[in-house]
Amino acid sequence: MAYYDALKAKWATAPAGTTQQKLDWVNAQTVVGAPIRMIVPNFEIYNRIDRPEYDALVASKEAPIQRNLAVATVDFSPGSSARALFLSTFPAGSKTQQNLKPYTDQFDTPLVPWPTATLAQGGGGLTSMVNTNDLKAAGIIP
Repeated sequence: MAYYDALKAKWATAPAGTTQQKLDWVNAQTVVGAPIRMIVPNFEIYNRIDRPEYDALVASKEAPIQRNLAVATVDFSPGSSARALFLSTFPAGSKTQQNLKPYTDQFDTPLVPWPTATLAQGGGGLTSMVNTNDLKAAGIIP
């Protein structure tokens, strides 16, 4: 059945093991999903600012940072004015950027379960995690 072609292909790449071990492996796989909005508490950004870098800023550069962090939640989505401000104030290679990157990556390139990721994302295109009924419907197990 064409609906299960992605599952059959993924199953063929699973390491050797029992059906349950392979099922667990398939369900543990992830792919990069679509970016999601990054609306976060201000302290999540504040706590990632490198203090020596911030303290070295001139007052005219500190003020916009303070204004952006004065709100309870910050829209730090890609393309947002808050993100643009931080990128221009703390350039690539700065400690602040290094501190922010792993956090922003969770939103910019979120990992989603392979089974429920769309086929276009390289996932299984299923509505739930793979179970033995899927394996039977796909003709993988009797």
